[in-house]
Amino acid sequence: MDNKEFIDRIKEIFLNSKNSNFKIEEGVKGMLPVLKILYDSKEEVTPKDIENKLGITSARTARVLNQLTEKKYISRIKSKVDKRKTIVVLTEEGKKTALHHRTMFISYVDLMLNGITDDEKEAFLSIMQKMGDNLKRGK
Repeated sequence: MDNKEFIDRIKEIFLNSKNSNFKIEEGVKGMLPVLKILYDSKEEVTPKDIENKLGITSARTARVLNQLTEKKYISRIKSKVDKRKTIVVLTEEGKKTALHHRTMFISYVDLMLNGITDDEKEAFLSIMQKMGDNLKRGK
């Protein structure tokens, strides 16, 4: 099987396996990576940190942060240590939303992995690691 056939098979599998129980609200899709970073972080997070972690432009970061602010998922505060720095923090509503989507994602992955053995999971992870290594090397 060549790579095009492989990609077509992957698309076909995922397009034919949509589950209506796992829908992400349209207005939140592009914001989820930022919510995840903020939810998972043990340290203060700046807009620059988000930009670097996601590999997006400062303009895109500002747009997403503005959208999250409008939805009342985040607030921006000045750092107590360095008043020039802006710190991004989740509001209670933002924490609830991030936790909801995390729980939904875990349920979705549990569903996908149903009936897959530990050996098959290990083989899958090994293949994914090789694919990631290929991307790093540019092959």
